[in-house]
Amino acid sequence: MKELKEARAEVLVYLKAYDEGFANTVIARTSYTTDEMIEGAKFKLMYERSESGDATILHIDKLNDYEKVKLPELKPVESL
Repeated sequence: MKELKEARAEVLVYLKAYDEGFANTVIARTSYTTDEMIEGAKFKLMYERSESGDATILHIDKLNDYEKVKLPELKPVESL
């Protein structure tokens, strides 16, 4: 994370979907700077199968939802 902050990194997210109900293209955009990134966070699923199983339901309101997860321990790399 330190290297990302030093590089002033930013992650851009662009989501494009088609809303069959309104016959319209839906676009959602967001970005995350290193100040907004949360170490050990994992995005929650924002989609599910429809009851009939013939479509995917996308919940755009869940675009930023996350949960904390345990990160694996980093082991030092042995030099050759």
